[in-house]
Amino acid sequence: MTPRSILRHLISLVPYHPWLYHAADTYISSTSNLYDHRIAKNGELRLLRSISPELRVVIDGGANVGEWAKLVLRHAPGAEIHCFEPVSTSFALLTAVDFPRNVVRIKKGLHCVTSSAEAYVYADGGESNSLFSQFAKPEGTTCKEMVSLLSLDDYWIGRGENRPIDFVKLDSSRCSRSCRGGLYMSRITMSLPKIFGCEIT
Repeated sequence: MTPRSILRHLISLVPYHPWLYHAADTYISSTSNLYDHRIAKNGELRLLRSISPELRVVIDGGANVGEWAKLVLRHAPGAEIHCFEPVSTSFALLTAVDFPRNVVRIKKGLHCVTSSAEAYVYADGGESNSLFSQFAKPEGTTCKEMVSLLSLDDYWIGRGENRPIDFVKLDSSRCSRSCRGGLYMSRITMSLPKIFGCEIT
């Protein structure tokens, strides 16, 4: 056995405890900047400002209640934004936002294949709502909901679109790799998005 495999084995023997989980998470975040969601500090806002003149078509995967879409509109008011949000309570809040007509709301999640799955819902409009269980959440705070999933290619081709997509943003709680699979066909049918932003929580 290698030292790394021995270490992994020893870690696997440690029982789960919320305090230990949060302590480890805080340590990783503070030392690697891995979970810095402050857009003014992590470069996201700077990137958005620099590319805003070029944004025509934007995909917002994991739109939640529309905060990121609002940010895009502040810098690129003419951009066409397609907001994907599969959780019913979050989608209701997203629908209630008074967006202009260039914002399209889709009650589905982005995934590598068009399908359905069980989502863990922790709060109305909660940023932790996910296709994956968030172990650090207190028991009894979770409900589950079957949600519809859609590949980006199925959506885009189904609309009869052949325009290039300028920016794909995924905020998808650990399933961004699966979502990226929905772009495979795009390599053949259209140019890949110019910018691909991914936030994994």
